[in-house]
Amino acid sequence: MSATARSWIAEKSGSRRRILKLLTTWIRTWLRFTAGTKRSLDKKLRNMPLIHDILLLLCSQAKAFFENGNFVESLKEFEAAHRVAVAIKAPDDSLAQLLNNLTLCCQKLGNWTDATDYCERSLMIRRNFQQESHTEYLKCSSHLANCYYHRKKFADAKRMYESVFNTTKEKLGPSHADTLRAMHNIGLMAFHNGNKRVAVSTLTECLELRTHALGACLLRRYRAIDNGSCMISNCLRVGPSHPDTRSTQNALNGIKNSSECVMM
Repeated sequence: MSATARSWIAEKSGSRRRILKLLTTWIRTWLRFTAGTKRSLDKKLRNMPLIHDILLLLCSQAKAFFENGNFVESLKEFEAAHRVAVAIKAPDDSLAQLLNNLTLCCQKLGNWTDATDYCERSLMIRRNFQQESHTEYLKCSSHLANCYYHRKKFADAKRMYESVFNTTKEKLGPSHADTLRAMHNIGLMAFHNGNKRVAVSTLTECLELRTHALGACLLRRYRAIDNGSCMISNCLRVGPSHPDTRSTQNALNGIKNSSECVMM
């Protein structure tokens, strides 16, 4: 390819990117001032050129804001992206993921009411195309339980975490990290629902499983790498000192002293 051809392609690509940015900025502003004209707005968005590219750009910008800790701007971009996705009738999996991203933004901002709403809608959509044992479905369920917890809806949170625990235990096994995370949170829910005895029993079992399961998992990995006694000796201390194990130990101590505990 000649230098002239490469230059022409670069110029056209740059022009396309500039047009996309201008259209995206215009749509973002337009959406904020036309919330009440849904039907006419949806039609205009569906017929707009490059609308799918604009949706991808909005999502990309939202992700960049989120990764940089600018959750306010990330929320605005994801809201615009979701509005466009609804207008163009995007697939269910895309809508569910956008709602999940909105949930995460609201959680970071401490807006648990909106986070709960977005997460419930995401879970409702996922029921149309995902089984309850699907990894993303379980993650969404855990997010919703966390939202209920922060809104002090402990009974609802306990119900959600028990559902996640039963599914992950059956699918991944009783010693899997996701199963033990759900067990940890069930113990906290029992405490917040006034059942201290069950909370202590559940967290004690979780602590034992985490101590041995995490240590055994890493022990097998290290043995495959190096059979040296020093490597194995170090590995045996990983279970009790793992952050998840320490978190359960701290929660158990906190419950015994009847102080507040932190969700995982």
